[in-house]
Amino acid sequence: MGAQYKLLGEASGYQPSLALRVGAWGNYSAALNKSSPTTVRGQTLSSVTVNKPNDAQVQVDLIGSTRLFNQLDFSVYGGAGVSQVKVKSVNGTAALGGCSYALTFTPQAVLGICSSGDGFLIPNKIYGIDVYNEAQYKASFASGGMSATWQQQNWLLRGGYQFQRINRGQIDATIQKRGGITYETNHVFLGEVMYRVLRNTAIFVRGQYMTNQFVGEIPFAYNTMTASRFDKHYGILSTGLAFGF
Repeated sequence: MGAQYKLLGEASGYQPSLALRVGAWGNYSAALNKSSPTTVRGQTLSSVTVNKPNDAQVQVDLIGSTRLFNQLDFSVYGGAGVSQVKVKSVNGTAALGGCSYALTFTPQAVLGICSSGDGFLIPNKIYGIDVYNEAQYKASFASGGMSATWQQQNWLLRGGYQFQRINRGQIDATIQKRGGITYETNHVFLGEVMYRVLRNTAIFVRGQYMTNQFVGEIPFAYNTMTASRFDKHYGILSTGLAFGF
């Protein structure tokens, strides 16, 4: 959801315009699963499941735009925002002493139950692990970018670039303390080709490329257990119909 207010400029023509935009957005999933082994403080977990992770963001952007030529519009923006990631619960599995334990993490301790009925309860301070503080957090971010749109008769071409930097505080500090690599920035490139087939209907092909996959796009997917996966490039290609009214 978002709202935008034009501070300066006209609706058309070559006069530059300036607008203020306030937006709120978020992501939600029933579960976030990591099935590969995870080693933390010398203890290896066979799998980890974060139940009902979600994130919420609020951001403020200042947008400037102008018409460079008769068919070419150019925009640039800068903004900042805050983010919060929450989870309902965290579970896992671990092989210990010849038994596969089902683990339940609480804010105070780790509860492990073996299929034989044996179990244990270990306070978080024993291993220095607090899963909830490593899966949910608050962050701040700043972003900026630019875009250009060229339109000629039935054709429309659009391209854009966005840079984002995120400060997650204790989350990234914990990863670095354990010798891991953090990913605090992302470069996003977008391109779109649209062709009008009818008066109010157009077909389009759109591409999006990210240098560090979903960093900044899906905040709840990033935590101390999954951060190492964000070194990957990622791209999305989509096509569809656009209707104008």
